[in-house]
Amino acid sequence: MDYKLSEILPYIGICEWGAADTELIMRDLVRAPAAISVMPEALGVLNALAPDGMRIFGFTNDRAFAPGGRAAMQLYTALDQLDGLEVPNNAILAFDLANIQHLDWNRILLKKSAAAGFMFLDNAGANIHKLFDFLNLVGGEYDGALHYCGKTNDHVRLWEVLKLVERVRPNLLSRFLMFATYGFFANLDIQGKQI
Repeated sequence: MDYKLSEILPYIGICEWGAADTELIMRDLVRAPAAISVMPEALGVLNALAPDGMRIFGFTNDRAFAPGGRAAMQLYTALDQLDGLEVPNNAILAFDLANIQHLDWNRILLKKSAAAGFMFLDNAGANIHKLFDFLNLVGGEYDGALHYCGKTNDHVRLWEVLKLVERVRPNLLSRFLMFATYGFFANLDIQGKQI
């Protein structure tokens, strides 16, 4: 595998899904090249400090939550909550890939016109084949956001996800983000080298 880390950096955002104080948010903002996703209680600080152009997300399972400022919502949704789900304005629906069975895709895709996009949570890339299913089934006309949180800082795994999206749905690359933790940026110690 011959690529540079700089290939994936434009698609990397930080997920800070625990308690995050101002100092932690400021540290993340210095490193995050594309986006940052936080729990609702950290959005006030993030909205105040994030530079123009950085994409901001509030990650929650609370349908009534309104992110405020320029933040968008990543709404974690269990499959048993899908029927009758009124998608909040500009919400990106988030699902665990491990829980999705093939027949669930029809129910998920029924929400594609109401949702601003979809986010898929994975377990260190164990369910990339299910992301492939989504990319095949969503169709070439789909123009919503696509977020992926592999629950890993493994740059090779994340590069594989980027290449999958690039091959199957290149039209989504401008709205594609991969979320990792701050630890991902330890990979920058080898910046400029072939990986």
